[in-house]
Amino acid sequence: AGELVLNGQTMTVSGNLTTNGKIQMTNAADSLTVAGNALFRAVNCSGSAHGTFSAGTLRVRGNFTQTRYEPQYNYDWCDNATFSASGTHKTILDGTSQQTITFDSGGSASNYSHFQDLEISNTVGVTVASAVFVNGWLTLRTGAVVDNQG
Repeated sequence: AGELVLNGQTMTVSGNLTTNGKIQMTNAADSLTVAGNALFRAVNCSGSAHGTFSAGTLRVRGNFTQTRYEPQYNYDWCDNATFSASGTHKTILDGTSQQTITFDSGGSASNYSHFQDLEISNTVGVTVASAVFVNGWLTLRTGAVVDNQG
């Protein structure tokens, strides 16, 4: 697992993003755009693979998925906070086709996964397929469509 530190920079992923490591978004100027799907998952139980999403903007144009780690021989889930945003961090879902949000371990506490601020501007539709928590602002832009299937 590696580490991506945006440090005030802009990055665009033209396809899908799957992270087993750390993404550090701690600067208000941090900007990460994912043209495809974004998958945030853990690879161990230590919590050391968590990213930091405390500032900046994450824009996802495909599905947003958070998964937790399940040890191979122990069926207790042990890592719930693989996407635990805080501070001024904002996630924007603005795809041009149907998008789905899925959290394996959603919750508002810091040891669970959640959005800080979430903006939805997809006019085709965003399906909420699980329990999703937004600890800050939820903004639905004009024409945005949200369907709860979770």
